[in-house]
Amino acid sequence: MAAIAATAARIARVFPQTDEVYNFICGVAVTAGQAVHVNSSGNLILSNAGASGTAKCVGIALENGGIGQAISVMKTGLIAGFTLSGAYGSKAYLSDVAGGLDDGAGTVSVVLGSILSLADASRTKVLFIDANWSAI
Repeated sequence: MAAIAATAARIARVFPQTDEVYNFICGVAVTAGQAVHVNSSGNLILSNAGASGTAKCVGIALENGGIGQAISVMKTGLIAGFTLSGAYGSKAYLSDVAGGLDDGAGTVSVVLGSILSLADASRTKVLFIDANWSAI
């Protein structure tokens, strides 16, 4: 397994006209590119596949935010700003590291999406995210 690294300053929506983005209030400090979920108080916290109680995900943070601040979270769509070494079509999983993503399943297996290519000459790799809200 290898961590999928995010570069917070480069996290961006690829096709804003077709993705799903929602706003949530942070219960902890959040960095763009981190996997997040909503706790029982309705606050956004970091996802973590290390335990079943935190192995949930509403999406990927699109911006940094502090406690009490509203931020945008991508539920479904293509997102850039990750270092993706996996093959096209390979899966992205929730990591055992808080807020992290990985190319292999964590303690609790949660698939967040897949690596896809853009239609450019270099076939730029981007991450397709599809957070499963029914599993929350």
